[in-house]
Amino acid sequence: MVKRILVFSLLLFQLILTGGCWNRLEPEHYAWLSWLGLDKAEGGKVKIMTVVSPPLSPVPTGAAPPEDLMLTSSATGDTVFDAVRNINAHLPKRLFWPYLQAVVLSEDIARSGVEQHLDALFRNVRVRKNAWVFITRGPVDSVFKIDPQIERSPAALIDALVKAEQDFLGKSRVLRLKEFQRELASPGFDPVVSVLGVWDPKEEKVLPPGAKVPKKAELALDGSAVFQGDKLVGWLSPAESQAYLLGKGEMKTGLIAVPHPDNPQNLAGIEIIRSSSKLRAEIAGGRAVAKIEVKISANLGDQRFNAPGREAEDTDEDPDFYLKLGEQLERKVKSDLEKLAAKSQTTFDADIFGIGDYIANRYPNDWEQIQSNWRDYYKQAAIEIEVKANIAAANIMRSHPPRTDNQEQSGSAAGEE
Repeated sequence: MVKRILVFSLLLFQLILTGGCWNRLEPEHYAWLSWLGLDKAEGGKVKIMTVVSPPLSPVPTGAAPPEDLMLTSSATGDTVFDAVRNINAHLPKRLFWPYLQAVVLSEDIARSGVEQHLDALFRNVRVRKNAWVFITRGPVDSVFKIDPQIERSPAALIDALVKAEQDFLGKSRVLRLKEFQRELASPGFDPVVSVLGVWDPKEEKVLPPGAKVPKKAELALDGSAVFQGDKLVGWLSPAESQAYLLGKGEMKTGLIAVPHPDNPQNLAGIEIIRSSSKLRAEIAGGRAVAKIEVKISANLGDQRFNAPGREAEDTDEDPDFYLKLGEQLERKVKSDLEKLAAKSQTTFDADIFGIGDYIANRYPNDWEQIQSNWRDYYKQAAIEIEVKANIAAANIMRSHPPRTDNQEQSGSAAGEE
């Protein structure tokens, strides 16, 4: 009897081990989704566009290069979820969401309110919330017609585009899906989202909405889109986006041209190497009062002389030059931020700096009283801008007189000691 029980237990244990996983995903049954585009269609329907690929083995099989396995598809439906299901009418594989890299929203979708269309993505636990969110001027289909020349993989292309923006440019506010969702839910804060367009290498500009996409076109970031709540209300140019990023303390690096201290007809290119900002706000005397403090560390990148002025190689020898250069940068950034703040109050009626959100978190009793009328309060808010900049001398440009033999020997002796 003991032997029978032991044999039965071993067989039962083996069955448990070989049972498999009930909810496993077989890679060959899915198409890996890289990009998702949302647009409006006729009859009040929603159109989706996808860039998908079948699962690729890490070991090359020789069947086809990866770029030939990318497939663009589209479908319409009464809702986004309905359109996703309808795409399987001609795409015989279910979409695999965990590798989603970008969500691209058309201007029409954004102006009608994005939360109703993004609800399916917010609810789906398999959707990659780290995906980047972009807005297009006009329809979204032009973005899906490019034939990229630098990065062949859609995922790699978006990553490279965002990395270049964050590491070098600082002229568009790139935002992830989870961050966009959080900002949409935050009281007293209106999101600002990056604008995605198509770059025409022949004309050297971003194509206008509806233009024909030429061969060898590339994706490009073109400023930012401003929301009031979950609805698109306007656009920020690359220069305005740069000011916004500085005001929010989100710029990693960038380049700003300012008037030269010696002659305003000349220009100095200032490279931002570090920035931070601090926001303070309160309700005082029945009015919202806010102060944005920006601190910038920068280097002199280059100079352009349209009129007689100081030679570039002489600037390192004069510390006062860099003090004046910093003052020029302070005036430039302060002026740009003041114009942007005024535009947000009058043209957009959108609290893009999150002043209301600051008050809601720190003064909840005050916020409870003014929340329903916050738009009116924001229009009349007093917003003060303060900018402090420090531009360090670039020693690498400083020229030294040639060393004599005695100096070289003294230096060697000092080093040996």
